[in-house]
Amino acid sequence: MLRYPFACSLYCTTRCDQTCKQCLVRSSLHGDADWDATARNIRQFRQLGGRYLDLTGGNPLLVPWLPEAISLADNEGLMTSLTISGSLITKRLADWSGQRFSVFQSTVSQTIIVVFGG
Repeated sequence: MLRYPFACSLYCTTRCDQTCKQCLVRSSLHGDADWDATARNIRQFRQLGGRYLDLTGGNPLLVPWLPEAISLADNEGLMTSLTISGSLITKRLADWSGQRFSVFQSTVSQTIIVVFGG
């Protein structure tokens, strides 16, 4: 039996480095979501019985607190995905080297990266 809510798409930002024709998010709207509100939303979603969290946007790789959001979702027991354009993935993985990468590495077994292109 499926419990509700099962899945949530959390928009981290409206910023993006691409201009994909199919994308409904426009980077001029609002910018990044507030980290404190985002962390509260992740915890509340899990408390409501949520299981699957998609971190999306714009391009969530532009958000400085993305590793913390992935770590929090992992600690809350959520399966997590990133919906990204793919253009910054190599740069961000390099940015997450050392201590920051260990946070990402601990969640990689539960993180699915969904890449869309323009």
